[in-house]
Amino acid sequence: MGVQAADPLIDKAPEEIPLKDAPLVRVLAQVRFSEILSIMKEDFVAGFQERLRQKYPQLNRQDGQIIMITPQGPEVRPDASWRLADTRDQWRLTLSTGAVTLEAAQYTSRRDFAERLREILAAVADTFKPAAATRVGIRYVDRISGQPLTQIDALVRGELIGLAVSPLRDRLERSLSEALCESAEGQLLVRWGWMPPNGSYDPSTVPPIAEKSWLLDIDSFKMCGPDQAFDIDQLNDLAVGLATRAYTFFRWAITDEFIKTYKGAA
Repeated sequence: MGVQAADPLIDKAPEEIPLKDAPLVRVLAQVRFSEILSIMKEDFVAGFQERLRQKYPQLNRQDGQIIMITPQGPEVRPDASWRLADTRDQWRLTLSTGAVTLEAAQYTSRRDFAERLREILAAVADTFKPAAATRVGIRYVDRISGQPLTQIDALVRGELIGLAVSPLRDRLERSLSEALCESAEGQLLVRWGWMPPNGSYDPSTVPPIAEKSWLLDIDSFKMCGPDQAFDIDQLNDLAVGLATRAYTFFRWAITDEFIKTYKGAA
C-alpha cells in the first residue's frame, strides 16, 4: 500500500496518503527573524492584528522575561508575545519580538497549512519589515494511544520501538529517544518514545492525556544565514519543502498497518 523512501532524509517524498483518523496532536510552523523590540508595543502590532482579525479574532498578550548573557554578566529584560486564535482555538498564531509561529490542533492538509502560513508571513513582512529570517521550521507530533497501542510493533518500524516491545514493556513507564540528522533541506530533529499517563516532555505542545501513549515528534528545520532576506515566496517554499521532508520521514517510520488502522485511502 505505502511506498517508502529508501533514505527518508534525502530521497523524494512518496505520494501522500491522507489519513481520515490521523493521530496528529499538533502541527507547528515557525519563522524566526532578526529581533524587533517594538513588537512589545500595542500600537505597533495593531495593524498586524487588524489584518488577520477575521480569521484569528481572539487576542492575548503574554508577558515574560529574557535572560541575556553579556560581558558584564546575566542581564534580564522584559519581553512580550501576542497570541491570536480562531473562535474554536484550533488555529493559533504567536508573534514575539523574534519569531512568528502558526499552530494547528485540527490539521487538514499541507496545502491549507501553507496558505495560512503564507498569509501570516505577508502580514509580518508588510507590517514589521524584518531585516532577515534566521530559522524556518515545521513540526509534526503524532500520538498513538488506546487500542492501537497494543499493536504498536505492527504500526511502526522496529528501529523506533525499542523497549516498548521488549519483555520490559509491562513495567516500562517512560522511554524517550532523540536523533538529530542532516536532511536535503536542512536538519531533522526526531523524538520518539513511550509516555506514562499524564506525562509529557512538552506540555504546551503535547498536552498530557490520562493513558499511556507513544509519540513521534518530527521537527524539520533550516538555520538560515545572514543573507536570507525575509522574502515571502522563498520562506513559504522552504517551509513546504521542510514539511514534505517531515512527511517523507513519517512515511518511512510507519507501516502499511498504520495506514490501515488510521483509515488511509487504499
